[in-house]
Amino acid sequence: MSAQTDLLQAYQEWRHCSLSESDAIGASDWPRLSRSHARKAGLQLQIVRQTKEAEAECDSPAGRSKLRDNLRTILADLLLLESRNSALLAQARGRAQRHREDLNRISSNLRRLQRSYGSPRPAAWTSYS
Repeated sequence: MSAQTDLLQAYQEWRHCSLSESDAIGASDWPRLSRSHARKAGLQLQIVRQTKEAEAECDSPAGRSKLRDNLRTILADLLLLESRNSALLAQARGRAQRHREDLNRISSNLRRLQRSYGSPRPAAWTSYS
């Protein structure tokens, strides 16, 4: 296989990871999201190496220019996916924060109710003898 083909496959895998991240965020599947992030970290190094190899494989400046144009198109699509995932994650984080605030408010209300209506604690001892 050529370096360009390998590079395009790496970007396809990145796209697959991004789509998987979208699904994971929607399902609140944080371990799956973490696995996708880890896979992308590995792909970054691979993509950098393969980009250099693909450019070296081009036999003319026109060939390198065409490769870069193709990569720009792919990267624009990936940037849209990453932006969407970032927005989805921000929404999920906001929902989690609101849920936490609700739970804190409920907990505070329950403590107040317990103090108001709870029975007094029995004495630890009942006589002086």
